[in-house]
Amino acid sequence: MSSFNGETEAKEVVSALSEHVSNKTFLITGASANSLGAETAISLAAANPRGFIFVGRSQERLNPVIDKIKSINTRIKVTFISGDMCDNSSLRRAAAAINAFPGTIDSVIFSAGIMAVRDFTQSKDGIESQLAANAIGHFLLFNLIAGKLTKESTFVAVSSQGYELCGVDFEDYNFEEGKTYNPWLAYGRATSAKILLAYAISKKPGVASFAVHPGYVPESGLQVKNGVDAELLMAGFKLDEEINGAQLRYENPVRTLQQGAATIILAAIDPSWRSKSPAYLAECKTRAALDRVTSDENALKFWELGEKLVGQKFPLQGYI
Repeated sequence: MSSFNGETEAKEVVSALSEHVSNKTFLITGASANSLGAETAISLAAANPRGFIFVGRSQERLNPVIDKIKSINTRIKVTFISGDMCDNSSLRRAAAAINAFPGTIDSVIFSAGIMAVRDFTQSKDGIESQLAANAIGHFLLFNLIAGKLTKESTFVAVSSQGYELCGVDFEDYNFEEGKTYNPWLAYGRATSAKILLAYAISKKPGVASFAVHPGYVPESGLQVKNGVDAELLMAGFKLDEEINGAQLRYENPVRTLQQGAATIILAAIDPSWRSKSPAYLAECKTRAALDRVTSDENALKFWELGEKLVGQKFPLQGYI
């Protein structure tokens, strides 16, 4: 829909494409209250989906979202499954519960993520926390539930323009065990990895796969939740200028939750986008991304890193 742009709201996309939401099942991570994942689900609820499967750490943080969906349509089936992106054993239990769920999944939206964690921290499996939460946990979850998808399913990885800070370090993914850690370089690596995940998944026959930059959405509370204060934010801007120069590759205006969710939903439900898979989207349009996050070579390297970090091989056949 060429008329959609950065100011388009999610409810407009859902209204225009409601037939592609009706009777569909969506799996969403990162849908706690006042998040992009929540706004995505609440907007989709207006078009009579079959149901939502939410994967998250806390049902309490999701209850306001579930209540809102039920207030829109009591017939929508909403299922919460406990899963922590920084705990692989937790994700294996979550995947088992999802695989026991009847029916297939029409769209997977991986919206969970963390940003610029100030000090070096690791997941329960010894992985730098931003890489774990944004990419490796999702890599594991996707592979464990891939059998629930069909050749008509879509996959959406919510990433960030922050990937332009740096690519994935496939060798030193833990910053020399924290000795060289920088919160913004870790964010750049993690968001780059999430885009590579989308590009790798696109190799699975039939599954349309997209990475989305939703825009700068302070309303989502991502900065506040992760303790990104003015000082740390300015350090990120300074680092970006040092790396990329004063001229931004693209403008990054402030967007509302409704505007940020619009591109996510468009990627998930618009069948006209399938022929463009894989793609990096922003402002409801395709956007050129740096080769380091779109090349088959790096997608394969990420896949191999993911296998190493989760301790399990997944067939590359049909992927790369």
